[in-house]
Amino acid sequence: MARTSREASAADESQETLPLLKYDTFEPTRPLYSLDVRIDPAVEEKWIEDASPTKLRVADVQVMDWNHANTKGCSPRHRASVRKFSDFSDEGVDGEGLNILLDPYYDVTTGRMRRLFAFFTHDDNDLVTYDAFHHGLLALGIVCPEGADFDSFVSKVDTNQDQRISFPEFVQVVQMIKQAHLCKPEYRAQAAALPAVIRVVDYSALTIHTVDPVRKLESFMFSTKPTWAKVRWVHMAGISDLNDLHIRRLAIKYQLHPLAVEDCLKKSDIIRCKYEHYEDHSFLVVPVTRPVDEAKSRLIQNYIQQHRIQLFERDQALADGNEDGADDYTDLKPAALHDMLKNLHCLMRKPQQLCIFMARDNNVLSVQEDPDVDRNGDVSSCFQLWGAMYNDNMGKPYSKLRNHDAYFLVAAILNAIVDDMRPLIQVFEVKVAVLEALQVLEGTKFDTKLVSHAKKQLVALDKLIRPFLDLIEGPLSDQDHFQSGEVKNYVRDVKDHLKQMASNVKEYQAALLAIVADDQYTRAKAQADVSYTISVVAALFLPGTFMTGLYGMNFDNMPELHTQNGYYVWWVVFLSICTGMVSYLKYYRGWI
Repeated sequence: MARTSREASAADESQETLPLLKYDTFEPTRPLYSLDVRIDPAVEEKWIEDASPTKLRVADVQVMDWNHANTKGCSPRHRASVRKFSDFSDEGVDGEGLNILLDPYYDVTTGRMRRLFAFFTHDDNDLVTYDAFHHGLLALGIVCPEGADFDSFVSKVDTNQDQRISFPEFVQVVQMIKQAHLCKPEYRAQAAALPAVIRVVDYSALTIHTVDPVRKLESFMFSTKPTWAKVRWVHMAGISDLNDLHIRRLAIKYQLHPLAVEDCLKKSDIIRCKYEHYEDHSFLVVPVTRPVDEAKSRLIQNYIQQHRIQLFERDQALADGNEDGADDYTDLKPAALHDMLKNLHCLMRKPQQLCIFMARDNNVLSVQEDPDVDRNGDVSSCFQLWGAMYNDNMGKPYSKLRNHDAYFLVAAILNAIVDDMRPLIQVFEVKVAVLEALQVLEGTKFDTKLVSHAKKQLVALDKLIRPFLDLIEGPLSDQDHFQSGEVKNYVRDVKDHLKQMASNVKEYQAALLAIVADDQYTRAKAQADVSYTISVVAALFLPGTFMTGLYGMNFDNMPELHTQNGYYVWWVVFLSICTGMVSYLKYYRGWI
């Protein structure tokens, strides 16, 4: 059972207490477990400050100034140490200045941080003295303002007080300082104007903590996943531009690779499917499409349901031996069929891409291009991944999602995306049947543009399904995380659905080709019938033409010209010949 735990607020602040599993063999009507659900309103939104390897806190790094555009060069002694201790080849490091290591995506990946740390290393133990650390921060453009105590600052960085700074301590300091830089007042107004909505859920098997939406963004960026939580899912809906502030903050928080961030930020009409594995995270891009709005979705589901009922009734009629007992679309009037096709003319919205980052410690970040709420507050026309995953699955008293790790969440997201796409394929069974009936009813008046439009829709869907299927069968199938346990079953189910959808697309394309062929045959037959009718009429008048030409010569010695009833005799002879020809063609030759 679900409850809002205002009574347990003290326990939630520590985020350390797990609810106990309660069994009662004497009262089987009671639930076997209790689910602690907490959805924080804005006034109660709380975050746990990042449990870093240092003693630094947010207030300590906020006093530091960072100007990444005004970095200072390193001494030759530092450059020499780079050539000696860098994990990369000498050829790649010698010609690379420190400014090149800093890019507009605020790259804090482990590989990049290791190269930066190598600039300040003086000995073989990969530790940095306080003085070298100070010079390293200056080289990065990070300075301690006048009046601030740098010794106090660096002592908090050095957790074991060995007068040396280790690589994990260095990474944590750089992350926190860069994050603090993006939380300065000049960035707060920019963040408030962004249309994106960020939602966060921490969950374990029996506990779930949701913040929807996140309003204290700065506190969240410096927070960490609670120790009781198995998975943290961060969902961001809406990307503003290539310099999206939220993405830059998240890139620092989860050490996202610049190439992955670039793919996430660049909107394109060409939707790609890809999976990349980096040192700090994995990156997945999949296409997303859905019906135009909720009304269109209900209409599609209604058509599919009615079609299935019609097929069932037809099967029952055939089982009873009544071949004419079941109705089909040919029993409808063409106007009704045209109305159905008009309703199915525009099926889906423009596809967008969904980016999924699978970071360390079971952190999952998903980013969709468009917001899930439009300017008028309407959600019916937007992609509702959060609603599909949280409201319909994760937030229920029992959910398989909460009993598995982050990779199971990713598999469930893929399954939700495919489930949204399936009705768009299934409704083509209705559309093809309507087009077949309309072609039969209208004959030569059938408009083939309707078939062409349906073909274009299928091609657009095929461009989404084929790469998606290749992604599931290719890169994802090579990852151990997606090929073990229950995750494997869900990924296999997604693959089966995509295979069925791809097969259905081929079948519907073949059915549309058959409709075009039937239309061509109908038009050719109608044209042949017209030509045959004209030929028969011409053949019937051929004797009359001959007789007219014969007696039109007006010779004096032609006795029929002076017959008193010659005109009537001409018509009797002509009609007799026509009657004989029609009887010959119809009854003897069977051509009419």
